[in-house]
Amino acid sequence: DFTATVTTQPSKPPADDFDIFGEVIQTAKAQPIKKIKANFVYEDIDPNDFQQAWIEIEETVNFETELRKDMDDKDILTDLLESENITCIASMQDRDQKKYYFYSKDAVTREFAYMEAIIVEDSTFSVTIKCEKKDVSEALLDLLKTALKKKNYL
Repeated sequence: DFTATVTTQPSKPPADDFDIFGEVIQTAKAQPIKKIKANFVYEDIDPNDFQQAWIEIEETVNFETELRKDMDDKDILTDLLESENITCIASMQDRDQKKYYFYSKDAVTREFAYMEAIIVEDSTFSVTIKCEKKDVSEALLDLLKTALKKKNYL
C-alpha cells in the first residue's frame, strides 16, 4: 500500500515564476482599469421615456454625503449641473426635502444617464444614478463631485 499526505498552504505569488527547468517566466502584470472621461451633451428626452428608463434600469451608482454648506437655494444644483449639459427634467420640494431628476447623454457611448438627487434639510445630499453602462454613471458622479467641490459644497 502506498499512502501520500499532501498539505497545502496559501502562498504569496512570487515576483517571478520559474518553469520546471529553472528558467524565469515573465508574468503579465494586471493593467489598471481605464476610466472613461464622459463628454455629456444635451439631448431632449420625453418625460415618459425618462420615467420608463428610471423604472427599468438597475441602479448603478449611489452616493451620500453631508454638504459643507447649506444648499438652501433650490436653483443652485440645477444651475451648477446645467452648465455641464446635465438637464433637470423635474424637481419638487416636500417640507425639508428637495428632490431633483436630471439626465444627460454621453457623446461617446450615446447612452443616457439618469440621476435622482435628494437634499434633506439643505445639507444631507444623496444621489442615485442609473445608466446601462456603469462607467458612464461613474463619470457622471465624478463630474457632479467636481462641480460641488468647485463651489465648496464638498
